[in-house]
Amino acid sequence: MLNWTMIGAIGQTVAALTTILVLIFLALQIRSGTKIARADFIFRLEGEFQARHVKTYQKFRPEGSWGKTSTKTAKKLTEEEIVELQHYISFFENLQALRSDGLINLKIINKRFAYRFFIAMHNQYTYDIIRPNKNYWELLFLLYNDWKNLREKNGEIIPNSEFSCEYTSNNLA
Repeated sequence: MLNWTMIGAIGQTVAALTTILVLIFLALQIRSGTKIARADFIFRLEGEFQARHVKTYQKFRPEGSWGKTSTKTAKKLTEEEIVELQHYISFFENLQALRSDGLINLKIINKRFAYRFFIAMHNQYTYDIIRPNKNYWELLFLLYNDWKNLREKNGEIIPNSEFSCEYTSNNLA
């Protein structure tokens, strides 16, 4: 027969097992919630890019008004165009700030933003704006060098690399 001690021990065992199952369930819920939040974050980044920078992106495309420029063919940008270009590359500098804070990784942004980043960075207009103000763009240079190294390591194409403006301290001095 069961006595009160045995009934108490069974009750404690059931409570302990229930607690373990609840903790496992909570861990799975948190993990699922984190994945959903991360996906939402990526979609919001893409949405921000589309809302604010798609017209500038079109200018950087090979057929665009800023596409595949060289020192010989680059026209002088207007003040409005300079601000537009600065806002565009600032988006990527913000990605680096998020990356530095551990909120996003290069592997994720590589899949979504590589082409849009490198066609701007390998462009004479961008280089002409960044060079005289190089001290203000440190996060951008860090992102550029890390991203370029990642793509080279993975054997991936670096868009517009034939028009590469090297963003190193020697070249920007």
